[in-house]
Amino acid sequence: MLINVSVRRLGGAFGAKIIRSALVSTAAALAAHKLKKPVKLWLPLETNMSAVGKRYPLSSDYEIATDNTGIIQYLNNTFYYDHGAGGNEPVMFLLLDTYLGTYNSENWYTNANIVNTDMHPSCYIRAPGDN
Repeated sequence: MLINVSVRRLGGAFGAKIIRSALVSTAAALAAHKLKKPVKLWLPLETNMSAVGKRYPLSSDYEIATDNTGIIQYLNNTFYYDHGAGGNEPVMFLLLDTYLGTYNSENWYTNANIVNTDMHPSCYIRAPGDN
């Protein structure tokens, strides 16, 4: 038996169509097979978020100094971005763009590390990027 599934890539869905479309498309394919007719399936936002939405876990070891007004004078930060078991697009470049682009970072020293663990890979809860 051959089942042909086509998932159109569209905007929205909080990033789930980038890599996690198999959860919904497999359920729709099974329903279409059982019902012998085309099926459309969508998830309410709450269901989508509990199933696939999460940010990548991040751990940070840092040392910081500010002046009396709270402006950062020095920051030494080593952080570890948990990419899980892999399978998703690494987004370190987006993370660094956001991290270094939100403040005057000329006195910052950053050591960024991607860590592969046995955790499941995360999925964007919003489109990747800083907007």
